[in-house]
Amino acid sequence: MNHEVTATDPAAVVVPVQRAEGDAQSERGPSGPLSWGVLTWVLEHGGVATAYQPIIDVKRERIVGWEALLRAQHPDIGAISPVALVEAAERHGLLDLLTRRIIEDARSTMVTVRALVRDPLKIHLNLELSQLREAEPLLEWLAELDWPADIEVVAEITERGADQWLPRYEAGATILTNGQVSLAIDDCGSGSSRLSFISSRAWEVVKIDRQLLIDHDERRIVVLRHLVQLLSALNAISVAEGIETIEQLRLVRELGFDEAQGYLLGMPVPGPTMLASLARQGLALDLAE
Repeated sequence: MNHEVTATDPAAVVVPVQRAEGDAQSERGPSGPLSWGVLTWVLEHGGVATAYQPIIDVKRERIVGWEALLRAQHPDIGAISPVALVEAAERHGLLDLLTRRIIEDARSTMVTVRALVRDPLKIHLNLELSQLREAEPLLEWLAELDWPADIEVVAEITERGADQWLPRYEAGATILTNGQVSLAIDDCGSGSSRLSFISSRAWEVVKIDRQLLIDHDERRIVVLRHLVQLLSALNAISVAEGIETIEQLRLVRELGFDEAQGYLLGMPVPGPTMLASLARQGLALDLAE
């Protein structure tokens, strides 16, 4: 039985609440994929949520935006891996619907953010390469979405497993850039990273994978320093991911990174928690170095 659900308009997708007939697999095996039943349950019963992690200006130690991160819970499984949920949603044709849920929450949250602070800010959203399709309703909807004033929308595209930037990706990317959505490479340096991916188009932001900052021996520091210089020459903002220690923060500052993100600078938290913190202390960070 074919469980795939498709629709030309993401808003028109209706997710069945019952388990599909014949789906006798467990909700999730020890290493197996999420089932159709789990996927539809979290989509229909409020199991999908958004967490917000701050992104800071390295020099000013000040919040300049947030990344909207997927979170999910199931009563039998507990917390669900975002990667597993995205893979299941893509497999069953529901990835655009899942993405739309996160974007809608992010827009609503940014409306409240704008009422609290007047500074120009960013909201980072995550898209898969497979979603950069020509005449894609989700991309057209995102490009036309009305955001609060001075909120820059950044779509992060992961390069994991990508050998090269293909013309079919550019068609979808153009839809976004025509709608004033900035594009970012996520997890640059992970997997089979290639410089050709960076040079394939004018990226506004490049996020450097946390693995490059964990073992910072002399050779890796040289690579990072030249990578930051390269991104600056390409007019791309460099973002260091996975900052967990003061030493790492000092390193990325010394290397010249523009922005940074990680547990040291702020944990991913639900929207109401983020907004309460913003109302209490504004955009400034208090880091004891």
